[in-house]
Amino acid sequence: MQIRKNKIYLQIIVGAVFVITSFLVSLLMVIGVIGKSYLLSFLAYSFSLAGVALGLMAVYEIVFPEKKR
Repeated sequence: MQIRKNKIYLQIIVGAVFVITSFLVSLLMVIGVIGKSYLLSFLAYSFSLAGVALGLMAVYEIVFPEKKR
């Protein structure tokens, strides 16, 4: 049970890191610190989508735990 909780919390942390990384890359492109490119925009979008998906999956596992048989 403890291993399952650790896995869920790790998913939430990784998802949050992905979303924060995406936000920072987008912010730095907008203010001009790093150059704008389609590749960086696509990576930022991909990280954001992956982070939100991981976070939602982890929260779903917390809210609806698998019942023991």
